[in-house]
Amino acid sequence: MTYNNYTYAVCATDTELQKIDFSQVFEVSASSCRRSLDNSQFLIHYSIEPTYISNGTVTATTMTHELVLELMQTPEWTPEQPE
Repeated sequence: MTYNNYTYAVCATDTELQKIDFSQVFEVSASSCRRSLDNSQFLIHYSIEPTYISNGTVTATTMTHELVLELMQTPEWTPEQPE
């Protein structure tokens, strides 16, 4: 499977999660979204931009696969591993 063709969107959990129409993204429900460790943000991904992002209903920061991999390595998204 090639992930490079997908677009990823990071959104605020408290204001945007309830606005997501999961039929337009690869996640199937709110519980299937990757979330930041503090649960303040969640991640969705898609191949065709959802209407709620293109029309501004949902505020999102969009990024490429390469950028989302970098984001997932930050302390906000991945717990530190003990040495």
